Amino acid sequence: MAPRTTKATETEIDAVTDPAAQQVVKRAVEGIVPELMARGEDYSEEALLNAETYADFERLVREQHGDIETAAEVLGDGFSILRKDDKGRLAGIPVLVMSWTWNKGDYDTPFVSLRVIARFPGGAMGKYIVNDSGAGIAEQIAKYEIAKERKTGKRPSGGLFLQKGFTASTYDKEIDGKTITATTYYIDTATA
Repeated sequence: MAPRTTKATETEIDAVTDPAAQQVVKRAVEGIVPELMARGEDYSEEALLNAETYADFERLVREQHGDIETAAEVLGDGFSILRKDDKGRLAGIPVLVMSWTWNKGDYDTPFVSLRVIARFPGGAMGKYIVNDSGAGIAEQIAKYEIAKERKTGKRPSGGLFLQKGFTASTYDKEIDGKTITATTYYIDTATA
């Protein structure tokens, strides 16, 4: 996939999960925001009031901007963020972890973002970004990194094949006096 450029900085941005790339994006946005704010509204109040259907609004957008582009084609890389509730879809199937990055989450809690390729029964494939911050996947990745670095002198950031994908542990826990059911996902370390 070709690198993208931003008109504000003409700097290539390949992965916004990388801290350096995030700074480039931040500077680009800060540089272009005053210009964007001075631009004004694209549609008249009358046109917005008279539009009643989705087709009406789509027509307005086409009249103002021409062809409508699909966000996945112009902004994405084909990988979808997998919601926590959907991690179970990757249980018991082959998963290739292409790469991972560590990030700071809410309250400075670290989490790992895995870029994975899943092979579903029948040959279908899925491309996902899996985020995890708990005692499951994130802890396993951290332990793997440390062990591999001790053994080879190099800390890995990808290239891990999960023969059976993920596995889940579901349990009850008490939070603020209420019992809830929680699930922690792990890398399934069983062999095929």
